[in-house]
Amino acid sequence: MFRKTFALCCLLGSLLAALVVTAAAGPAASTTLLSSKLQNPGGARDTQAATPPPGTCVVGRGGCSVSKPAWTSRPRRTLSPTPSPTSTPRPTATPTPTPTPPPSSVKPELSGLVDRTGAPPVSLAPYMGGWVVNVTWASLQPASGASIASDNAIDQAIALIHSTPAYSGMHLRIRIFAGIDSPSWVDAMSGGSVYIYNSAAGQGGQVPRFWTTPVEQAYAHLQVLLAAEYDTNPAIEDVTTSGCMTVFAEPLIREVTDPTSVANLVAAGYTEAADQTCQEDAIAAQGAWTHTHSSIALNPYQAISGSGSVSIDEAFTQTLMSYCHSTLGNRCTLGNNSIRTASLGTQYDQMYSSMKGTGPTLYFQTAQAALVGNLQSTVLWAIGEGANDVELPTGFETLLTATQMQADNQALTADAQ
Repeated sequence: MFRKTFALCCLLGSLLAALVVTAAAGPAASTTLLSSKLQNPGGARDTQAATPPPGTCVVGRGGCSVSKPAWTSRPRRTLSPTPSPTSTPRPTATPTPTPTPPPSSVKPELSGLVDRTGAPPVSLAPYMGGWVVNVTWASLQPASGASIASDNAIDQAIALIHSTPAYSGMHLRIRIFAGIDSPSWVDAMSGGSVYIYNSAAGQGGQVPRFWTTPVEQAYAHLQVLLAAEYDTNPAIEDVTTSGCMTVFAEPLIREVTDPTSVANLVAAGYTEAADQTCQEDAIAAQGAWTHTHSSIALNPYQAISGSGSVSIDEAFTQTLMSYCHSTLGNRCTLGNNSIRTASLGTQYDQMYSSMKGTGPTLYFQTAQAALVGNLQSTVLWAIGEGANDVELPTGFETLLTATQMQADNQALTADAQ
């Protein structure tokens, strides 16, 4: 109802404003403008470390703004007990101009069950709210100074929603991978890359010196370009904050269990203070978006001192939660990519409690299927925490029944109201 009422109010407001402004031009001009308004109403890897030790972390920062056209809200599809699609395909053509919403308007946050690897099976679409578009910075901006690449993974997901009846009414989270997935020109501008290895996941690669000003500015500019392209698109309801990530889109993780990675960072000029500034700057960079939620995947912050000693600073994670809300307001969405049946320890428990208390907009991603324990119990826990959406693991369709998915999806959507 919010989406339909908002869109109608915006249209009526735009029409009334147009009539008042054009009155002085005479009846002919008013009639022409009114007529015009009526004719135009309107591959990815798993994002989570295999076995994050108690104390893994995620963060981000930046800053910018850009004027943009309007976005139009779209009602979510009515949940159906059967998976049979009945709607007709949407055209893939560029949408017509729409009335400008009030400056403070923010799209609803993504809600329901979410497939974190891409579009879900069509047969399960009626029981889900959307999916994650996993896209690398390198693929979006392969050359320095370039605009956003056309027909990228985001464009393809939007086209799929428009062309597939079963996906009509579904929405997207854009998960941007920086870190090891940054373009080579970003590595070069930072003074060279640093090798990082996540021993829990068995994955690693070269990352730019993300804590340096040139990289932070490049990431902020990327957000300006993306926001100009997608902020007004109603299919996109969330974009992640990933400017300070290393291997996974969890910016507070610093691979502290791998001594070589820690030594490499310190030798490259990394400091805890610069890292924490990076985290705040990456959040500020999301200010380029004005209508779309920006989420950040949190973990108890992994701190590395100048001498190379490591520690866990969950208090900084709480500070970052407050910074996100004070900087982005109601567009800030707090999240975590590690939930499972078993506890990850006291520091995670404290973080989850702080997230619930800070809220109100939350998302969770479960652990991989082999690590999550009981998937249904894990989803129910997230619902109890007040989550808007839960990202499911690969193979979720074998771990949840259609009846469970439908009930979970409805409960998460209700949490989002």
